[in-house]
Amino acid sequence: MSRFLVLLLGAFAAAWLAATFAPDGGARADWFNEPRPTMGLACTRDSECTSPLVCRSGRCRSECAENRDCGVGRHCTVNPVGIGRCEVDQPSGPLPPDAAYCVSARDCTSGACGRDNQCRG
Repeated sequence: MSRFLVLLLGAFAAAWLAATFAPDGGARADWFNEPRPTMGLACTRDSECTSPLVCRSGRCRSECAENRDCGVGRHCTVNPVGIGRCEVDQPSGPLPPDAAYCVSARDCTSGACGRDNQCRG
């Protein structure tokens, strides 16, 4: 029993040391392994804010909270930390043969998608 407790305490101590003395101080977000963004900092342009935050009304903020914040043809995707960003909606169904974008042959009515992601006729 005492050997088990020693091993358990050793495991907890190792985990605590790893978290305390991480190279980045443990201040990293889980999403995309990026530095944790700081909301509310003063800014004048988006590039002054830590990604994925944007500069709105002179402060670094989340780009969106709901789909209606993004406008037509875009939707809001919120990460596990609670920060939203607008992303372009992907078209559904087959694209016309002259469409500018395809991922696979199923996306084209002609059944041929080129290496440049354009439907081929």
